[in-house]
Amino acid sequence: MSSQGHLLSSKGLSNLVLSHYENDFCFKVGEEKYFCSNFLAEFLSPKVSRIHRSDPTYNEMVLNVEDPNKRFRLILDITKTGAIRADDGDYETLRAFGKELDNPEISLLISNRELTPDSVISRLKTEESLYLLSQNTLQFAAAHLFEINRDEIMTLSFELLENVLSQSTLCIESEEWLFYLISELAETNPMYSLLYGYIHLDHLHTDEMNSLLAIITVEDLTEALWGSIKNRLALPVKPKTPKRYHKSVEAELLYESGKHFEGFFNWLWKEGNGNPFTNGKASVLQSHSGNDTQLTHIVDPNFSTSEWIGMNNHSSTPGKYFEFDLKDYRLNLTAYTIQSGSPSWSSAHYLRTWEIRASVDGTDWVTIDTKTNDNSFNTTLQAVTFEIENAEFYKMFRLVMTGENSSNDYQLGIHRVEFFGNVRIEK
Repeated sequence: MSSQGHLLSSKGLSNLVLSHYENDFCFKVGEEKYFCSNFLAEFLSPKVSRIHRSDPTYNEMVLNVEDPNKRFRLILDITKTGAIRADDGDYETLRAFGKELDNPEISLLISNRELTPDSVISRLKTEESLYLLSQNTLQFAAAHLFEINRDEIMTLSFELLENVLSQSTLCIESEEWLFYLISELAETNPMYSLLYGYIHLDHLHTDEMNSLLAIITVEDLTEALWGSIKNRLALPVKPKTPKRYHKSVEAELLYESGKHFEGFFNWLWKEGNGNPFTNGKASVLQSHSGNDTQLTHIVDPNFSTSEWIGMNNHSSTPGKYFEFDLKDYRLNLTAYTIQSGSPSWSSAHYLRTWEIRASVDGTDWVTIDTKTNDNSFNTTLQAVTFEIENAEFYKMFRLVMTGENSSNDYQLGIHRVEFFGNVRIEK
């Protein structure tokens, strides 16, 4: 095994009095000749050191590097600074000298080439090619991965990218960003799929999680990926009740002719000894500003007949709605009552076109009733009940104004609402 004399720290060279040594060795670069001591020549080049063991008279080494700017002098100046101080433009030339000298650490001694998000990928590749990966470089790359050009990251080898992702300093845009990066790399080289284990699946959005589950198989499971999946499975959730479970009906609150307000909200008011929107049994919101302070009275049997609830702002904006969240209750809506606004609400703004939409989770909505140019409302405080066909149970409902009112604008105002149907409880 050959000696590696260059492994000693270069900083100690600045303590040497080189005038005590003869400049009896020559490095020849093109037409230029650089003289130094045999001691320094052996320090800079393990190749010189090996030759001197068998031939002590060896005193000239030709370096086949184009060096028009005479940058080899920077390497000899190591005796003054303990490092190689160079500009970015000198880096490739100095790397070539390191290769000729058989000294890969030359690249790592370029001290003033500071790491930046723009330069760190190049540094990593250099260190990888020299089998001298620096922990500092890896940690810097990991800490600034979110700033580094994505196309450059895509050029990293599997081993190098894994080294970066395994650092405790890792900082990325998001788990989704990392998922798409690895997925794109895995399309051309399946080995990159082994990196999915570095995604924190407990923070991955549902869409990307479903995409990952569609990609991986049992054979793809690594210890890291399985650990991440377990963290995801351990997240607290409120499971949905499967359809195969029998769920008893808590109450049958079906509409009886003329009894416009003896439905779900009336029942819930009695169950909770008060307004369900103020005691937390349900909640209500409106999509736009307006008479917000009165909103919780939208199911109040004692609500003053001189008051109204609604959105009289943004009169040209369609799509206004009231949203009702039944919290722990599920209702298969079979009828609903709307009462038009009070006299203080202009009698020329009756609801004409609307939809009732329903959802089990507040994300996916289905339309279960539609009214277009309906002329049911012709006076104030008029209660009209609309029966519908619906067998599904939902948690949330919206009354959405989808067309102009009787005054040909989009102001939405009513007095009360009520829902009818069968009620289940899911806690």
